[in-house]
Amino acid sequence: MDEKDLLNEGFTYFDKGEYQICLSLFNSAIKMNPNCKEAHLNKGIVLNSLNKMSEAIKSFEKCIELFPKYSSALIGLGNSYLKLENYEKALTYFDQALNIKNNLPLALEGKCICLYELKNKEGAVKIVDELCNKNIKKENKDIIQYLIKGNLAKDENNFQKAIDYYNKCIEINKESFEPYYNRALCEIDLNQSQKALNDLDQALKIKKDFPEALDAKGCIYFSLNNFSQALEYFNQLVLKYNTNEDYHFKKGATLFELKKYEDAIKSLDEVLKLNNNNIKSLILKGNCFDKLNKAKDALEIYEQIISIDKDNELAHEYKAENLLKEKKYEDALNEFDIVINLNKDNENAIFYKALCLNKLNKKNDAIEFYNKYINQIKQNPIQEQNKENLCIAYYNTGLILLENKDIDKAKEYFNKSLELNNNFLKAKVALNSIDNNSNEILNLLEEDKDNNTIDESLLLIKANLLFEKEKFNEAFDIYEKIIDLNDTNENGLLGVANCLYKLNRQDAALKKYDKVLSINPTNFNALFNKSIILTEKGNIDEALNLLEQAEKISANINILIQKGICLLKQEKFDEAINLFNEAINLDEKNIKAHVGKGQGLYGLNKIKESIEEYDKVLNLENDNKSALISKANSLMKNNEKEIAVELYKKSIELNDEKKCNCVEMINYVLCLIEMKKMDDVRNIINMTERLYEKQKIKMTEKEKNFVEKNIEKIKRKNKRLFK
Repeated sequence: MDEKDLLNEGFTYFDKGEYQICLSLFNSAIKMNPNCKEAHLNKGIVLNSLNKMSEAIKSFEKCIELFPKYSSALIGLGNSYLKLENYEKALTYFDQALNIKNNLPLALEGKCICLYELKNKEGAVKIVDELCNKNIKKENKDIIQYLIKGNLAKDENNFQKAIDYYNKCIEINKESFEPYYNRALCEIDLNQSQKALNDLDQALKIKKDFPEALDAKGCIYFSLNNFSQALEYFNQLVLKYNTNEDYHFKKGATLFELKKYEDAIKSLDEVLKLNNNNIKSLILKGNCFDKLNKAKDALEIYEQIISIDKDNELAHEYKAENLLKEKKYEDALNEFDIVINLNKDNENAIFYKALCLNKLNKKNDAIEFYNKYINQIKQNPIQEQNKENLCIAYYNTGLILLENKDIDKAKEYFNKSLELNNNFLKAKVALNSIDNNSNEILNLLEEDKDNNTIDESLLLIKANLLFEKEKFNEAFDIYEKIIDLNDTNENGLLGVANCLYKLNRQDAALKKYDKVLSINPTNFNALFNKSIILTEKGNIDEALNLLEQAEKISANINILIQKGICLLKQEKFDEAINLFNEAINLDEKNIKAHVGKGQGLYGLNKIKESIEEYDKVLNLENDNKSALISKANSLMKNNEKEIAVELYKKSIELNDEKKCNCVEMINYVLCLIEMKKMDDVRNIINMTERLYEKQKIKMTEKEKNFVEKNIEKIKRKNKRLFK
């Protein structure tokens, strides 16, 4: 293949947009003949098309070094500097070309653009006139004149004026490609999509498969969200112009919008084969991985971008959002700080920084950034796309204010979120929670069960309310639904465990608490509630160990009381009383602490003092079952049986059968037998047996032995009653 063949094949690939192949062929021609001016010239034109202007300039300069009066090379140099926006230098080369041949349309047009950009509008118009005064047919003169004037108007963003000039071109010659194509570009800018499509169709009838026109059609359909139609055009382009980065990128972007993320990645990889530092393709590829829930792959891509361009705002922002999804709040916060340092007005970064601060329990800082976001959004008319985040900002700020007991301010923020979206269920729920209106909350969630309640936080509120109302089976089902949505939701798992405990399924509850602790070993509620079950099962040392762990997380009165209960089970009454006293010092009206202290005193056989402690409870709450039963036990031991029986009886009357304790029932029966009040013994023993079957799973071996032996003994000694 000689140099002419190489050049001809290069021209063919140039027309197809296959610039890399084209470049290789022209380089081969130059190796074959280093003085081939056409090869140097066309190599420069290709490099110009690839936006490699510095390399293009070298090729054109080599061409001029070989042939100083080669006007096409001078025009090429002019165009290179024009692209670099060095208009003065570009003008120099266009003038040199015109000095060699004064009627070169491309040189005149280039000069015209330079003069226009250099604010010499009169000079630019003069060039148009000069162009039209050349020895050209009148029809062509008029077309050139109107076309250039149209282009100048288009460059000034005076699109309607430009369209008027292109219309005149088309009136003269309906078979001219440029006026249709350029008019379409103006119509795109004027959002006249259908007119633009019609003009592009006309242009493509004249120049079939012209890539820029096909590209423009694809872009219009993309902007109209007709992604399937857009994809057809970008598919055509990548088939014909396989080395064009832009066409592969646009195909990838269209596939992304069609939610075909795997296919989008393949298209973007084609771009990256051509240019592995193509930032916009890397960003979109990272977003594809994000949509595919491949957080690790997405983060790697964003980090790759940052290694290329450390100040890339988008890469830092997407990286931060990914880290937030992964619940790496500290890392996410650092990235959002970088974004805000790069652009202090980045609304998304400010909003998500507030979210991170909230998650990290830096509540006051979170309020500051939520308010900063709110104020920034309110500076302009609120856009639809900002409403959702603005609602959340008001709502989350309201929640923090609620935690801070600033009720009026919290209500103000919840109401502001409802002003933006009167169907914002979370805000309605929050306002009703302030008024303790649990029934209304349940009604709201029930009405909305097919819509917003798919939200984990709302499901959790509903489940918690049902739990508070002791509807444990219903609550259990909703907690399970939360886990179906997110199997690592700590609150959902904790709720399931709590329901299982209330439904007397202790072993199943323990497994769920262990699951919570495998996700978060410092979950206070899981540690504390698990210790309660272990205490009931008699695993006191293990229970105390869990309470020690919980105390490191949050030392509070409940820990003191539960540790005291454990020590009562171990009959370490003095140590238990010390803990209950600590609790009473923190809250002198704490009923559990007084009851526990009374039981400790009873264990030390300080009966009178234990009765005094129970009386303190009954003064605070005269129907307190634990105090009534415990006082009855003390009175029995103090031989005050008549009063003890009345207290046992009152305790049973205050509770339905399910809430009675079979150990206490046995004590009541023993008291009745001692007093020879046998009328109720049979019924109470029968009830105790029924209760025992349900309660024994929660009882220690000592308690079970006490109940079983006494039932058997009472039945044996009172056979006539149990015939």
